[in-house]
This record gives sequence, structure tokens and C-alpha cells, in this order.
Amino acid sequence: MSRDKEIYYPDDPEGRAAFRQHLVNSILESKELRKHPTELQEKFLFMLSNGWRTKNLAVERDRRRSIEKVGTDARRLQHAIETLQEKDRKALDYEHNDAPLSELLLALTKLKEKSEALANAIQGEHEEIRKIQDDLNAVGIVNTLQMFGIPCASRNDHPNKKEAPQESVNQKNTKKELLPQIHKYTSTSMRCVMLALLDAGEEKLSWTTTNTIIKRGKTLKNEANAATLETKASELYFLVDPFWKHVKIEKND
Repeated sequence: MSRDKEIYYPDDPEGRAAFRQHLVNSILESKELRKHPTELQEKFLFMLSNGWRTKNLAVERDRRRSIEKVGTDARRLQHAIETLQEKDRKALDYEHNDAPLSELLLALTKLKEKSEALANAIQGEHEEIRKIQDDLNAVGIVNTLQMFGIPCASRNDHPNKKEAPQESVNQKNTKKELLPQIHKYTSTSMRCVMLALLDAGEEKLSWTTTNTIIKRGKTLKNEANAATLETKASELYFLVDPFWKHVKIEKND
């Protein structure tokens, strides 16, 4: 069967397109999908392709870098002032007696500390947003798999990424990073999760990640009730929304 062929795809746009087609074909060949009519199969693939959603944090990352640069520049200017000779410091103080260097050094120290604290807070917020997103996505994918009767099975005996045989790839692709090999030891549910990650544009793809998502989704679905998942969705909304993310709600003891 085509799903068991050992084919190596380079991690580039052309390789990803071929890898995706191989994934789709192998998913449609599964006994669980074959029993569904074509219309439902297409709906299933559409749900998978939109099953891994991530908030674009590029703007926020640029914001954090700008704040970090302020802190770095403040540190450099502080160091430059501290290395001035005493006579030069006195000369600058005399010319700018309304803002002596001692006050400037104190202001730079505070600016550096506040910039570092704010950058760390933004980084922590990004990590929290990503974790909540991943939890909700994992539950959503497990729900989709179960809806179409696909067992949420994960396997740990899949092959690790390795170098492709010289004769199996084009000479121009031998130095490129390879995508995970689609192997008989990867379950249908693992391939479905891989398709969702691929269509979401995830850069690093691995079967280990698909296993983690399946296990996480099953755990949350079994242990967390609907109210808990709704709470996670609300937390994500408050963290991401440009208005609510700046509103601090006081909790009563």
C-alpha cells in the first residue's frame, strides 16, 4: 500500500506539498475513513486542516524586542557615563546643571529595570497564551477524530528522523532537513494530527509531537469538564483581546 512506502521528503515548500498529499492519501486509505461517503471524508479533511489554530504573536514579539532594546540601550548609556573621567563628568554637570549625571544615572537604572520587567511579563504572557491554545486545539482534534470513528491511538515505536539513503533523494536535496517519514508504525490518528500541524504552518514537525497532542487531548477530554474548557477559552480571550488584556480584575478574598 502507498501508505507504507519509505519516501523521504525535504523540508521545503515542494517537499511539504508532496508530504501533505502522501498524508492525505494514507488517511483516506484507512478503514475508518473508507466507510464514510466522499462528502464526509472531505468535511473531515477540512476540519483537520483548520484544527490547529494559533494566535499570530509576531506583532507582540516585535513589541517585546523594542522594549528589550530600550533596556539594552539604557544599560549601555549607563555604562558609558560611569566610565567617564571625573573631570569630564564635572564638565558635563556644569553645562547641564539642571539635570546632573547622578540623576540621569538613577533614571537610566530605573528605565533598565522597568524595561526588563515589562519584556519578561510579555514573554510570560506569550507562553501562557500558547499553552492555552495548545490545550484547546488538542481537545478539538480529539473530538474531531472521535466524531469520525478514528481511534485516538499513539505509538512510540515509530522511526526517529534519520538521514535518507543517498539513492532515495535528488542530489540537490541531500543537504536539506527532512520531514518525518510516513511509516507503517504511525497510526491514522497520528497522521491526522500531523496534517493539522502541517496545514497550520508549524515549522518543527515530529511524530513525537503528534503523540503528545493526542495524549493531551484525551487527558483533558476525560478529566476536564465543559466548564473547565470554557474557562480556558475565556482565559485566552482575555489574554489576547487588546482591551481586556489591560484590565485587571480584583478578586475578593
